Amino acid sequence: MPRTDTCSTCDSLIQKIAAAENDESRAPLLAEKELHLRKAKAFYDLKKKWQEKARNGEAMVVCFDFMQNLPLPHIRDNLAFRCRQLWYYVFGVHNLKDDSATMYTYDETIAKKGQNEVTSLLFHYFTQVPDITSRNLVLISDGCPGQNKNYVMMHFMYLLVHCLKLFDNITYIFPIRGHSFLPNDQDFSIISKRKAVEVAEIPEHWDTIIQTCRSNPSPFNLIKVQQKHFFNVKLSTDKYFLKNPRPPIKLKSLRMYRIQAKNKFLEIRDSYSGPWRQSILRNKIPLSNELQLVPLYREPLAINPLKLKDLQTLSKVLSKREHTGFYNALRPTESNIAELSDIDPEDNSSGCDE
Repeated sequence: MPRTDTCSTCDSLIQKIAAAENDESRAPLLAEKELHLRKAKAFYDLKKKWQEKARNGEAMVVCFDFMQNLPLPHIRDNLAFRCRQLWYYVFGVHNLKDDSATMYTYDETIAKKGQNEVTSLLFHYFTQVPDITSRNLVLISDGCPGQNKNYVMMHFMYLLVHCLKLFDNITYIFPIRGHSFLPNDQDFSIISKRKAVEVAEIPEHWDTIIQTCRSNPSPFNLIKVQQKHFFNVKLSTDKYFLKNPRPPIKLKSLRMYRIQAKNKFLEIRDSYSGPWRQSILRNKIPLSNELQLVPLYREPLAINPLKLKDLQTLSKVLSKREHTGFYNALRPTESNIAELSDIDPEDNSSGCDE
């Protein structure tokens, strides 16, 4: 099922072109729109090329993203429209070799959705879930700065090659905003279709829905995440890297970067073709043969007292009394845990706008 949202850049340009008073003012807008669409096509062509390489075993190609937050409880009661609900997070990793997909699930008392969480889940995926089918890894995701397009991710990828030596090459590709349409979107749409007709009163209900909603080419592999799976990757990796790369990198305009075992420098591109530029990431501190990861959380995350009050109200209309125990166990008090993510827990989104 394809995504139904459209590109905001395309929509804006179409409106400006329609409102242009004459050909002279319309011409630069048409040129801008054509260039934008050319860049989008270049991304699709590149994705298609790497998908073919994945099918042939020449590369391991994965796409990843967060799904729009799922509500708990998800019930057919008018109270659900008036009360705050608990968010249930789904992080999907899709392997282009065989279209297998792994779904990591957890609620907002377990962890947030920032750069440390994303790199932690990818670390689990690459070390625990699939067989490494190629030493050549290609990553494709949106360019959300709070989750993917940041130095924490870049440093983490560098260490996968030069410290843990899981891969010989890692290439990271960012699509044109509004034109990503990654396989994750199709995976999430299958879950959303079931969401429209199902009820989920507790986390286990969502897990069952996710595990049973797809059969072809294979069911989703579901991993229920615990706090032990999350690490402060930033704190664990910063000591090996310069505070500012040399020469500086403009992350916003970055379209691709590459890390190779044979090259100690980072290679970057602002387009999908052409020569690579090099930048120095590392400082002089020698790399360890092991990556010592510091735990990110040591206690459950607290729930806003107003939200907790709403959840307790909602729990009174659940179909089974034993389901209320999950909500009664939530903590209403403020925690001393430092804010490690800028993602608003009240925001029912995939977690990012590029």
